[in-house]
Amino acid sequence: MRFTIFGAGSLGTIVAALLVRGGHQVRVIARGKRADYIRKNGLRVNGLIKLIEPCEVFEKVEPDLDSDVLIFCVKTYQMQQAMEATNRLAPNVVFSLANGLKKNEQLKSQFPESKILGCMANFSGELLECGLVNFTRNVSFNLDGNCDEGNTIAKTLSLTGLKSIADERIDATEWSKFTGWISLFALSILTRSPIGQFLSTDEFARQAYFLIREVAFLAEKSGVTLHDDTVLPVHTISRSKQDGAVSKLLAIGEEFRVHFPNHKISALQDLENKKPLELHETLGHVVEMAAKLAVNLTVSPIYYQLIAGLDVMNRRC
Repeated sequence: MRFTIFGAGSLGTIVAALLVRGGHQVRVIARGKRADYIRKNGLRVNGLIKLIEPCEVFEKVEPDLDSDVLIFCVKTYQMQQAMEATNRLAPNVVFSLANGLKKNEQLKSQFPESKILGCMANFSGELLECGLVNFTRNVSFNLDGNCDEGNTIAKTLSLTGLKSIADERIDATEWSKFTGWISLFALSILTRSPIGQFLSTDEFARQAYFLIREVAFLAEKSGVTLHDDTVLPVHTISRSKQDGAVSKLLAIGEEFRVHFPNHKISALQDLENKKPLELHETLGHVVEMAAKLAVNLTVSPIYYQLIAGLDVMNRRC
């Protein structure tokens, strides 16, 4: 198998470095300072594992060389540009590590649905200013287990050290992560705090519950049954009474506060670095889906408007 990693941020660097260490053929597509850094210093990862791996880095894809496994490791708002850069490719398999559900719609606009794998990344890293990536969480990387390609890639990644799962209910898994992630995204941005700080606070755990309930209702209207095996136990929380759900969220928040006190989701890292937020393609997508399904939302549109204002204000400071 030959792997093309499009984008060399935190997750792209972790995946590429592990694959290179495992002896696989990897081409990284990156530009500018990031490409220069990798050419000079290699793929450098600290934290859960320490890696310094030389890797081929290119600014453009080549149809003859990038036609096997294509992995997009860019933000959803960067996907349009990324797909324009790859429109000559006909990969055997393609998937995106981006947050949310919009990524699959984006992929389907260019690649045959039979070539697209659903995936859910429940591992974390942070690209530091010095160029190193700090690998902070390695919980699971779920790939579509309903096809041979998904099973093979999941097994390959597991052997590199990235905890990977061939997931036969990948649609429900993607929705389940998204349902929990939306609440963490919104509250991380508004509190500008690590997960453990806000989720262990009653008022914010209660807001997380309201957000989870709304997205879970959209999942139900879309014919999807959520489950608990992702970032948050959204199936249980969305079906629980408020006080019981909040108690469960507070316990999770306390666990993060004790064991991962500085863990920030990537959106908060972007906010702190004055980068655009994956807002319109994630929380905005919730509002879009609700309109299409004729569902009235109470909480999500307010958070969407507030964070949209913060996004604009943050980048012009």
